[in-house]
Amino acid sequence: MSLLWLTTIFLFSYGVLFVHLAIAVLVIKKKKYIHYVSAALLADFGTMCVAGGLYCYSDRAGVAVNAAVFVPMVLLAPIGAAFVVDCFGARLSARRLMLALKAGTVAALALGAVLVAAGALWRFVFAVAYGWLFVAYTAIAAFEARELRPLRAMPTGLRTFFVLFLIDIILIGAMFAFQLMDYFPGLNILWMILILSVFATTLIAFRSPDTYRLIESQAAKIRYERSRLMNVSVDRTIAEMKRLMADEELYRDSDLSLEDLAERLRMNAPQLSELLNLHVGLTFPVYVNGFRTEFAKRCLLSEPKDSILDIAFECGFNSKSTFNAAFLKATGLTPSEYRKRVLPPRP
Repeated sequence: MSLLWLTTIFLFSYGVLFVHLAIAVLVIKKKKYIHYVSAALLADFGTMCVAGGLYCYSDRAGVAVNAAVFVPMVLLAPIGAAFVVDCFGARLSARRLMLALKAGTVAALALGAVLVAAGALWRFVFAVAYGWLFVAYTAIAAFEARELRPLRAMPTGLRTFFVLFLIDIILIGAMFAFQLMDYFPGLNILWMILILSVFATTLIAFRSPDTYRLIESQAAKIRYERSRLMNVSVDRTIAEMKRLMADEELYRDSDLSLEDLAERLRMNAPQLSELLNLHVGLTFPVYVNGFRTEFAKRCLLSEPKDSILDIAFECGFNSKSTFNAAFLKATGLTPSEYRKRVLPPRP
Protein backbone atom coordinates (compact mmCIF):
# COMPACT_ATOMS: atom_id res chain seq x y z
CA MET A 1 0.00 0.00 0.00
CA SER A 2 1.41 3.41 -0.99
CA LEU A 3 1.99 6.21 1.52
CA LEU A 4 -0.68 8.28 -0.24
CA TRP A 5 -3.34 5.60 0.24
CA LEU A 6 -2.25 5.01 3.83
CA THR A 7 -2.54 8.72 4.52
CA THR A 8 -5.96 8.85 2.85
CA ILE A 9 -7.35 6.01 4.97
CA PHE A 10 -5.70 7.36 8.13
CA LEU A 11 -7.01 10.90 7.69
CA PHE A 12 -10.53 9.85 6.76
CA SER A 13 -10.83 7.27 9.55
CA TYR A 14 -9.58 9.56 12.27
CA GLY A 15 -11.67 12.41 10.89
CA VAL A 16 -14.81 10.33 11.34
CA LEU A 17 -13.61 9.31 14.81
CA PHE A 18 -13.03 12.90 15.91
CA VAL A 19 -16.48 13.98 14.68
CA HIS A 20 -18.05 11.17 16.70
CA LEU A 21 -16.01 12.18 19.74
CA ALA A 22 -17.33 15.73 19.35
CA ILE A 23 -20.88 14.37 19.38
CA ALA A 24 -20.04 12.25 22.44
CA VAL A 25 -18.85 15.34 24.31
CA LEU A 26 -22.08 17.16 23.51
CA VAL A 27 -24.33 14.38 24.81
CA ILE A 28 -22.69 14.12 28.24
CA LYS A 29 -24.55 15.63 31.16
CA LYS A 30 -23.47 18.65 33.20
CA LYS A 31 -21.54 20.30 30.39
CA LYS A 32 -19.32 23.28 31.08
CA TYR A 33 -17.80 25.85 28.73
CA ILE A 34 -14.72 23.69 28.16
CA HIS A 35 -16.86 20.82 26.91
CA TYR A 36 -18.38 23.00 24.20
CA VAL A 37 -14.94 24.28 23.23
CA SER A 38 -13.48 20.76 23.10
CA ALA A 39 -16.45 19.58 21.01
CA ALA A 40 -15.88 22.46 18.58
CA LEU A 41 -12.16 21.62 18.43
CA LEU A 42 -12.81 17.93 17.79
CA ALA A 43 -15.49 18.68 15.19
CA ASP A 44 -13.30 21.20 13.39
CA PHE A 45 -10.27 18.89 13.42
CA GLY A 46 -12.42 15.95 12.34
CA THR A 47 -13.96 17.89 9.47
CA MET A 48 -10.49 18.94 8.34
CA CYS A 49 -9.25 15.32 8.47
CA VAL A 50 -12.23 14.00 6.48
CA ALA A 51 -11.67 16.73 3.88
CA GLY A 52 -7.95 15.91 3.98
CA GLY A 53 -8.71 12.30 3.17
CA LEU A 54 -10.78 13.41 0.18
CA TYR A 55 -7.95 15.81 -0.73
CA CYS A 56 -5.47 12.94 -0.91
CA TYR A 57 -7.93 10.63 -2.66
CA SER A 58 -8.69 13.22 -5.36
CA ASP A 59 -4.97 13.99 -5.75
CA ARG A 60 -5.37 17.58 -4.52
CA ALA A 61 -7.97 18.46 -7.13
CA GLY A 62 -10.87 20.90 -6.87
CA VAL A 63 -11.42 24.24 -5.17
CA ALA A 64 -14.18 22.86 -2.94
CA VAL A 65 -12.00 20.08 -1.49
CA ASN A 66 -9.05 22.42 -0.95
CA ALA A 67 -11.26 25.03 0.71
CA ALA A 68 -12.82 22.34 2.93
CA VAL A 69 -9.31 21.65 4.26
CA PHE A 70 -8.09 25.26 4.41
CA VAL A 71 -10.96 26.86 6.35
CA PRO A 72 -11.09 24.35 9.27
CA MET A 73 -7.29 24.44 9.43
CA VAL A 74 -7.27 28.21 9.93
CA LEU A 75 -10.10 27.94 12.48
CA LEU A 76 -7.96 25.58 14.54
CA ALA A 77 -6.05 28.65 15.76
CA PRO A 78 -8.80 30.43 17.75
CA ILE A 79 -10.64 27.24 18.74
CA GLY A 80 -7.49 25.45 19.86
CA ALA A 81 -6.29 28.55 21.68
CA ALA A 82 -9.65 28.88 23.47
CA PHE A 83 -9.33 25.25 24.58
CA VAL A 84 -5.81 25.76 25.94
CA VAL A 85 -6.63 29.08 27.63
CA ASP A 86 -9.70 27.66 29.35
CA CYS A 87 -7.78 24.59 30.53
CA PHE A 88 -5.07 26.77 32.04
CA GLY A 89 -7.56 29.27 33.40
CA ALA A 90 -8.91 32.31 31.59
CA ARG A 91 -7.55 35.71 32.61
CA LEU A 92 -8.08 39.26 31.42
CA SER A 93 -4.77 39.27 29.55
CA ALA A 94 -5.71 35.94 27.97
CA ARG A 95 -8.94 37.46 26.70
CA ARG A 96 -6.93 40.19 25.00
CA LEU A 97 -4.78 37.51 23.38
CA MET A 98 -7.89 35.70 22.17
CA LEU A 99 -9.19 38.90 20.55
CA ALA A 100 -5.86 39.24 18.72
CA LEU A 101 -6.03 35.61 17.57
CA LYS A 102 -9.57 36.06 16.26
CA ALA A 103 -8.46 39.12 14.28
CA GLY A 104 -5.51 37.15 12.91
CA THR A 105 -7.82 34.32 11.89
CA VAL A 106 -10.02 36.70 9.91
CA ALA A 107 -6.89 38.12 8.25
CA ALA A 108 -5.62 34.61 7.35
CA LEU A 109 -8.96 33.63 5.83
CA ALA A 110 -9.08 36.87 3.85
CA LEU A 111 -5.50 36.41 2.61
CA GLY A 112 -6.29 32.86 1.54
CA ALA A 113 -9.35 34.06 -0.39
CA VAL A 114 -7.29 36.76 -2.11
CA LEU A 115 -4.63 34.24 -3.15
CA VAL A 116 -7.25 31.85 -4.54
CA ALA A 117 -8.93 34.68 -6.44
CA ALA A 118 -5.53 35.71 -7.83
CA GLY A 119 -4.92 32.18 -9.11
CA ALA A 120 -2.05 31.37 -6.72
CA LEU A 121 -0.98 27.77 -6.25
CA TRP A 122 -2.78 26.02 -3.41
CA ARG A 123 0.48 25.13 -1.74
CA PHE A 124 1.01 28.83 -1.06
CA VAL A 125 -2.57 29.16 0.18
CA PHE A 126 -2.03 26.26 2.59
CA ALA A 127 1.28 27.78 3.64
CA VAL A 128 -0.78 30.70 4.97
CA ALA A 129 -2.79 28.29 7.13
CA TYR A 130 0.28 26.46 8.44
CA GLY A 131 2.10 29.73 9.08
CA TRP A 132 -0.86 31.20 10.92
CA LEU A 133 -1.28 28.08 13.06
CA PHE A 134 2.41 28.15 13.96
CA VAL A 135 2.31 31.84 14.93
CA ALA A 136 -0.95 31.52 16.90
CA TYR A 137 0.07 28.42 18.84
CA THR A 138 3.55 29.76 19.53
CA ALA A 139 1.96 32.92 20.94
CA ILE A 140 -0.37 30.99 23.25
CA ALA A 141 2.47 28.67 24.36
CA ALA A 142 4.71 31.66 25.15
CA PHE A 143 1.87 33.31 27.06
CA GLU A 144 1.16 30.22 29.17
CA ALA A 145 4.87 29.45 29.69
CA ARG A 146 5.31 32.94 31.13
CA GLU A 147 2.34 32.41 33.44
CA LEU A 148 3.25 28.89 34.59
CA ARG A 149 7.07 28.82 34.61
CA PRO A 150 9.21 27.00 35.48
CA LEU A 151 8.15 24.01 33.38
CA ARG A 152 10.00 21.51 35.56
CA ALA A 153 7.93 22.60 38.58
CA MET A 154 4.60 21.86 36.89
CA PRO A 155 2.56 18.91 38.18
CA THR A 156 2.75 15.83 35.94
CA GLY A 157 -0.67 16.21 34.32
CA LEU A 158 -0.18 19.86 33.51
CA ARG A 159 3.36 19.30 32.24
CA THR A 160 2.24 16.43 29.97
CA PHE A 161 -0.51 18.59 28.52
CA PHE A 162 1.89 21.48 27.93
CA VAL A 163 4.62 19.28 26.39
CA LEU A 164 2.11 17.74 23.96
CA PHE A 165 1.11 21.25 22.94
CA LEU A 166 4.77 22.16 22.32
CA ILE A 167 5.21 19.01 20.20
CA ASP A 168 2.22 20.03 18.10
CA ILE A 169 3.81 23.46 17.51
CA ILE A 170 7.06 21.86 16.34
CA LEU A 171 5.13 19.55 14.01
CA ILE A 172 3.18 22.46 12.53
CA GLY A 173 6.41 24.40 11.96
CA ALA A 174 7.91 21.45 10.10
CA MET A 175 4.69 21.03 8.09
CA PHE A 176 4.87 24.68 7.09
CA ALA A 177 8.38 24.09 5.70
CA PHE A 178 7.34 20.91 3.85
CA GLN A 179 4.31 22.71 2.40
CA LEU A 180 6.50 25.46 0.94
CA MET A 181 8.86 22.82 -0.49
CA ASP A 182 5.87 20.89 -1.88
CA TYR A 183 7.26 17.76 -0.18
CA PHE A 184 4.11 15.73 0.38
CA PRO A 185 5.62 12.45 1.67
CA GLY A 186 7.05 14.29 4.68
CA LEU A 187 3.87 16.34 5.06
CA ASN A 188 1.69 13.20 5.10
CA ILE A 189 3.86 11.53 7.75
CA LEU A 190 3.75 14.63 9.96
CA TRP A 191 -0.02 14.79 9.56
CA MET A 192 -0.34 11.27 10.93
CA ILE A 193 1.93 12.11 13.87
CA LEU A 194 -0.04 15.30 14.58
CA ILE A 195 -3.32 13.39 14.54
CA LEU A 196 -1.94 10.84 17.02
CA SER A 197 -0.77 13.70 19.25
CA VAL A 198 -4.22 15.32 19.21
CA PHE A 199 -5.78 11.92 19.86
CA ALA A 200 -3.45 11.43 22.85
CA THR A 201 -4.51 14.80 24.23
CA THR A 202 -8.14 13.78 23.78
CA LEU A 203 -7.58 10.53 25.63
CA ILE A 204 -5.96 12.41 28.52
CA ALA A 205 -8.99 14.68 28.67
CA PHE A 206 -11.46 11.76 28.52
CA ARG A 207 -9.73 9.75 31.27
CA SER A 208 -11.79 11.58 33.85
CA PRO A 209 -14.69 14.05 33.64
CA ASP A 210 -12.70 16.39 35.91
CA THR A 211 -9.47 16.36 33.89
CA TYR A 212 -10.04 19.83 32.44
CA ARG A 213 -10.70 21.36 35.84
CA LEU A 214 -7.77 19.48 37.38
CA ILE A 215 -5.45 21.10 34.83
CA GLU A 216 -6.97 24.51 35.51
CA SER A 217 -6.68 24.10 39.29
CA GLN A 218 -3.02 23.12 38.94
CA ALA A 219 -2.37 26.19 36.79
CA ALA A 220 -4.25 28.41 39.24
CA LYS A 221 -2.17 27.05 42.11
CA ILE A 222 1.06 27.97 40.30
CA ARG A 223 -0.20 31.49 39.62
CA TYR A 224 -1.32 31.84 43.23
CA GLU A 225 2.10 30.85 44.52
CA ARG A 226 3.62 33.56 42.31
CA SER A 227 0.95 36.13 43.11
CA ARG A 228 1.93 39.56 44.37
CA LEU A 229 -1.16 39.47 46.62
CA MET A 230 0.01 36.80 49.04
CA ASN A 231 -0.10 39.20 52.02
CA VAL A 232 -3.03 41.30 50.81
CA SER A 233 -6.59 40.88 52.03
CA VAL A 234 -8.36 40.93 48.68
CA ASP A 235 -11.94 41.39 49.91
CA ARG A 236 -10.99 44.11 52.40
CA THR A 237 -8.91 45.97 49.79
CA ILE A 238 -11.70 45.87 47.20
CA ALA A 239 -14.16 47.19 49.79
CA GLU A 240 -11.78 50.01 50.73
CA MET A 241 -11.25 50.85 47.07
CA LYS A 242 -15.01 51.14 46.55
CA ARG A 243 -15.27 53.32 49.65
CA LEU A 244 -12.59 55.69 48.37
CA MET A 245 -14.40 55.98 45.08
CA ALA A 246 -17.88 56.39 46.55
CA ASP A 247 -17.16 58.55 49.61
CA GLU A 248 -14.09 60.55 48.58
CA GLU A 249 -14.90 60.56 44.86
CA LEU A 250 -11.28 60.04 43.83
CA TYR A 251 -12.45 59.37 40.28
CA ARG A 252 -13.22 63.09 39.85
CA ASP A 253 -9.50 63.78 39.79
CA SER A 254 -8.57 63.65 36.10
CA ASP A 255 -4.94 63.03 37.03
CA LEU A 256 -5.74 59.98 39.18
CA SER A 257 -3.27 57.22 38.31
CA LEU A 258 -2.85 53.58 39.19
CA GLU A 259 0.07 54.56 41.41
CA ASP A 260 -2.02 57.20 43.23
CA LEU A 261 -4.81 54.77 44.06
CA ALA A 262 -2.32 52.06 45.05
CA GLU A 263 -0.66 54.47 47.48
CA ARG A 264 -4.01 55.25 49.11
CA LEU A 265 -4.59 51.50 49.52
CA ARG A 266 -1.08 50.99 50.99
CA MET A 267 0.05 48.71 48.18
CA ASN A 268 2.17 49.07 45.05
CA ALA A 269 0.96 49.54 41.46
CA PRO A 270 1.68 45.94 40.27
CA GLN A 271 -0.32 44.59 43.22
CA LEU A 272 -3.28 46.84 42.44
CA SER A 273 -3.11 45.95 38.74
CA GLU A 274 -3.23 42.23 39.59
CA LEU A 275 -6.08 42.79 42.05
CA LEU A 276 -8.15 44.61 39.42
CA ASN A 277 -7.37 42.18 36.60
CA LEU A 278 -7.84 38.91 38.48
CA HIS A 279 -10.39 39.71 41.19
CA VAL A 280 -12.44 42.57 39.74
CA GLY A 281 -12.06 41.63 36.07
CA LEU A 282 -11.39 45.19 34.92
CA THR A 283 -8.40 47.29 33.98
CA PHE A 284 -7.70 50.44 35.98
CA PRO A 285 -9.06 52.90 33.34
CA VAL A 286 -12.26 50.87 32.87
CA TYR A 287 -12.77 50.59 36.64
CA VAL A 288 -12.37 54.34 37.23
CA ASN A 289 -14.39 55.33 34.17
CA GLY A 290 -17.27 53.21 35.47
CA PHE A 291 -17.59 55.51 38.50
CA ARG A 292 -17.15 58.60 36.33
CA THR A 293 -19.91 57.46 34.00
CA GLU A 294 -22.37 56.82 36.85
CA PHE A 295 -21.62 60.27 38.26
CA ALA A 296 -22.05 61.76 34.79
CA LYS A 297 -25.54 60.25 34.52
CA ARG A 298 -26.59 62.09 37.65
CA CYS A 299 -24.99 65.35 36.51
CA LEU A 300 -26.65 65.23 33.10
CA LEU A 301 -30.05 65.09 34.78
CA SER A 302 -29.44 67.39 37.75
CA GLU A 303 -27.59 70.07 35.75
CA PRO A 304 -29.52 70.27 32.44
CA LYS A 305 -28.05 73.67 31.57
CA ASP A 306 -24.41 72.61 31.92
CA SER A 307 -22.58 71.77 28.72
CA ILE A 308 -21.39 68.24 27.99
CA LEU A 309 -17.78 69.44 28.18
CA ASP A 310 -18.30 71.00 31.62
CA ILE A 311 -19.82 67.77 32.92
CA ALA A 312 -16.97 65.75 31.43
CA PHE A 313 -14.42 67.81 33.35
CA GLU A 314 -16.52 67.72 36.50
CA CYS A 315 -16.63 63.91 36.41
CA GLY A 316 -12.88 63.52 35.94
CA PHE A 317 -12.59 63.04 32.19
CA ASN A 318 -9.88 65.12 30.56
CA SER A 319 -11.57 65.51 27.16
CA LYS A 320 -15.01 65.41 25.60
CA SER A 321 -14.02 62.63 23.19
CA THR A 322 -12.86 60.37 26.03
CA PHE A 323 -16.08 61.12 27.92
CA ASN A 324 -18.24 60.33 24.90
CA ALA A 325 -16.40 57.05 24.21
CA ALA A 326 -16.63 55.83 27.82
CA PHE A 327 -20.28 56.88 28.19
CA LEU A 328 -21.26 55.26 24.88
CA LYS A 329 -19.54 52.01 25.83
CA ALA A 330 -21.29 51.92 29.22
CA THR A 331 -24.80 52.96 28.18
CA GLY A 332 -25.06 52.54 24.42
CA LEU A 333 -25.86 56.25 24.15
CA THR A 334 -23.82 59.42 23.88
CA PRO A 335 -24.21 61.89 26.77
CA SER A 336 -26.36 64.15 24.60
CA GLU A 337 -28.62 61.27 23.56
CA TYR A 338 -28.92 60.13 27.18
CA ARG A 339 -29.93 63.58 28.35
CA LYS A 340 -32.55 63.97 25.58
CA ARG A 341 -34.00 60.52 26.21
CA VAL A 342 -34.24 60.77 30.00
CA LEU A 343 -35.07 64.45 30.61
CA PRO A 344 -38.70 65.52 30.02
CA PRO A 345 -39.12 67.87 27.06
CA ARG A 346 -39.07 71.57 27.88
CA PRO A 347 -42.45 73.34 27.64
